[in-house]
Amino acid sequence: MPLQSSELDPAVRGSRKSTSGNFSRQIRAIAISAPECISGTKSGRALNSSDPVSLFNACRCAADLARGRESGWAMSNWATDRRNLRDKFLLMYSLDEVEKLKELLLSERANILFIGAMTICMPGAIECAKAAKALLGDEILIILGGRHINETMYLKDENNRLSSFVKHHSASPSRLIRDRAIPPLFDVVIAGEAEKVIAEVGELFSRSDHCPLSYIIKHLNTNTAGRWIADFPIEDTTLVSKGIALKHDDLPSVVKTFGVTASFDVFSERMTSHLFSDTGPGCIYDCDFCSERRLITGGIQEIESAPYRLYSQLQETVDIIERDHPNRLASAFIEDSTLLSGSPAAITKLCQMLESHPIDIIFGGQFTIDQILRKKELIQRLALSGMRYIFIGLETLDPSEIGGVNKDTQRP
Repeated sequence: MPLQSSELDPAVRGSRKSTSGNFSRQIRAIAISAPECISGTKSGRALNSSDPVSLFNACRCAADLARGRESGWAMSNWATDRRNLRDKFLLMYSLDEVEKLKELLLSERANILFIGAMTICMPGAIECAKAAKALLGDEILIILGGRHINETMYLKDENNRLSSFVKHHSASPSRLIRDRAIPPLFDVVIAGEAEKVIAEVGELFSRSDHCPLSYIIKHLNTNTAGRWIADFPIEDTTLVSKGIALKHDDLPSVVKTFGVTASFDVFSERMTSHLFSDTGPGCIYDCDFCSERRLITGGIQEIESAPYRLYSQLQETVDIIERDHPNRLASAFIEDSTLLSGSPAAITKLCQMLESHPIDIIFGGQFTIDQILRKKELIQRLALSGMRYIFIGLETLDPSEIGGVNKDTQRP
């Protein structure tokens, strides 16, 4: 059933009443992280999170618009408080949860389904899309994104941003649809920096009359910020953004938009948020086997302001947890491939801020072997300000540090 105004908090009710514009249909969206397994549940022996963080990241601009005034998202089922907004997102582990997905599709009367998938999750993404189409037919627009899409649909040269330069790996869902190897289930397939373009697709959907897919293709603005590719395999059309840089300082934070529900055991029962410094979507190394290699994901970006973004999110984590979980303390997992891209200057600045304005939070992140060996003093300094554990990556520029294994094969 659609949300009634009485179900919304006062601020959101006010924004809905004041919304105006040429909106032909209400957005009723849900977002799922596709399942990786055929059956079963997650093991308690793994470091698991209850938060579909990649989905939150991709959808944060749309969710932020939903709390505004003049937008189709402000009239959507996402125009609600954080707790109810989370109910529109589903982190799936196995196909045993397809019935839960069907219930959500029907209860929300969904007309947009966002699916995020890693490579291991692609068979699950296909099955979930089949279930949605069987249930709702052409009434639902299915939009696919995630790491697998980023790795299988890309520009060979990021400087030549034309649709004719888009390359498809043999595992690209868009290619598989065109080759009729899988059913035409995915209406839109998005690779790259999707935050702004997801929000824009929803806006166009809300303004479309008879055929939303055709309307989106006709009106999607390639000046929408971010380096993205939007493919429409059923219509055999591809749009490539102009590559206007995202300004990460201006993007809404995940923790402020969606709140916190996870709690990692390693953090002594504290509530655990997921944070991003947004210094880049991957790693600084270029190991040829790795999906996060520099050649695929790009180099470091906006490193000068990154420690300020990270400090701000640490403070937001404490504030949100104090408000939503008054009897719990705060912790955070920093999702960077390596914390602040391993930049000594950026890490030093974060330490300075934590030392001059301490925050009651403990946190963890990832460093590579060589960063740990060469930045012991910085890591010790972070530990004094709350760092409690480190995930270790084996990447290094010096093969002797890991027994002679040479991983960064593109270096001379």
